[in-house]
Amino acid sequence: MDLMNHELKSVNDWFLTNKLSLNITKTNYILFRMHHKKLPNTNRVQQIDNIYIIILPYTSSAKFLGVQVDQFLSWNEHICNVSSKVARSIGIIARVSRLLPSDILLQLYYTLVQPYLVYCNIQGGPAEMR
Repeated sequence: MDLMNHELKSVNDWFLTNKLSLNITKTNYILFRMHHKKLPNTNRVQQIDNIYIIILPYTSSAKFLGVQVDQFLSWNEHICNVSSKVARSIGIIARVSRLLPSDILLQLYYTLVQPYLVYCNIQGGPAEMR
């Protein structure tokens, strides 16, 4: 926990140096771990710049720049989110496919589907899909 307090202080110092503020109400933490490792007890008080936070909320996954990252660094949640959005967009295109010419449908694909498929795809390149 001392390490966590030290890192929180470093983050807070960086924020102050860059004239930013840390929104305590939106601050939480995630512990990256392997599936067989147990989650350590972290119910201690964390401190940021002499401001005591009773307990920072723990989260098992978080969205970072549009990418869902979970505690096991697997892509499962992110893939589920992307596939849901893509399915919704394909459903829209399917409903209007009889009414619109193919060039407009292609534009709809490039607008509604492709961005979800290509965003951050370099990160997930050789990742194993389960």
